Amino acid sequence: NGYLVPFNDKFMLAEVIMKLHKNPDLAKKMGNEGYKKVLEKYTWDKVYQETEELYQELIDTKKT
Repeated sequence: NGYLVPFNDKFMLAEVIMKLHKNPDLAKKMGNEGYKKVLEKYTWDKVYQETEELYQELIDTKKT
C-alpha cells in the first residue's frame, strides 16, 4: 500500500514517484490498498475503540 522512503532522500522519492507514474495500475492498486487500510485501522470509531480499551486497561491495572 506504499513505499517507505527515508526522510530527506529526494532521489529515492523521485524514483518512487516516477515508478508509479509509469505504472498507473500499480499506483491504483496501492491507492486502493492504502484506502482499505485506513478504513480498517484509522477511522474515528477505531481510534475511539482503541483509546477506550487502553483507558479501561489502565483503570483495571490501577485497581489491582
